[in-house]
Amino acid sequence: MKKLISIFLTAMLCMSLTGCGGGDSGKTPSEKTSGLTSALNEAASSAGTRLPEMVSVSADTLHDRFLIDAEDVKDFSAFVCGNGSSPREYGVFVAKDADAANRIAEALKTHVQIHRKTFETYKPDEMYKFDDSFIELNGNVVSYAVCEDNEKAYDLFK
Repeated sequence: MKKLISIFLTAMLCMSLTGCGGGDSGKTPSEKTSGLTSALNEAASSAGTRLPEMVSVSADTLHDRFLIDAEDVKDFSAFVCGNGSSPREYGVFVAKDADAANRIAEALKTHVQIHRKTFETYKPDEMYKFDDSFIELNGNVVSYAVCEDNEKAYDLFK
């Protein structure tokens, strides 16, 4: 759990550094979202905090993975369990505006509901990770987590 907390803290640090950048019009979704993801990956890897089975989600798979329209996302970093053995996943999404943030939050709600149904029959012993999972909307930033200790994860986003 300490590793997960370190990753969340790193994500929040990276979020604070992505504030007022130049415009990103004309960039591909991968170029738009590479800043936060690269910073999070580099910081987490160098600190030895990245969980080995977690994989980063690419901008090209946002819709397939989370039902999120890439056009709504200004920047993001999200990780999922790569081997599918756990429902553990978490992410931070910076929306292009308030309406987009609301759409992202709604897409994540639907995603988590689908994710929960999958694990009900696949691995019922992992269902406790959904009990206090959260989706937090704060301005244009949407964060979420499904993990072992969602309460601690949530506290990091306050």
